[in-house]
Amino acid sequence: MKQKKWLIPICAIAGVLLLCGAFLWYLKANSLTLSVGRFLRTDNGFCMLVDEHGPIRLSNTEGKSTLCDGLASGDKILVLRGTFVRDSLPGQTWARAVFKLSGGMVSDIPEAVLTQLAALGMQPVQS
Repeated sequence: MKQKKWLIPICAIAGVLLLCGAFLWYLKANSLTLSVGRFLRTDNGFCMLVDEHGPIRLSNTEGKSTLCDGLASGDKILVLRGTFVRDSLPGQTWARAVFKLSGGMVSDIPEAVLTQLAALGMQPVQS
């Protein structure tokens, strides 16, 4: 009887580990990674992820114009994106999905990033 009590929790843990492994395999097989940072929309219509490495312009791979809908500059986001970032200023990569984690304001974005983008002719949109 004691063996049966442990069977269900062990199977549940094994199932969770199997799902995590399958998710990691999917990310690796499709050259995807997850990034967390702040969202920034510029006056020329670009959607950007600002993380600890700086600003990264997000291009849409799915052909959806709704990738950044519902997001405001400064929001904390989770991005499912390509593993490679083009070496440009700002960096560029493609994104498969963007999820809003919490709200925010433009003031949550480092001033150095805003100054760098302003020098490139990109101003943040307060949406």
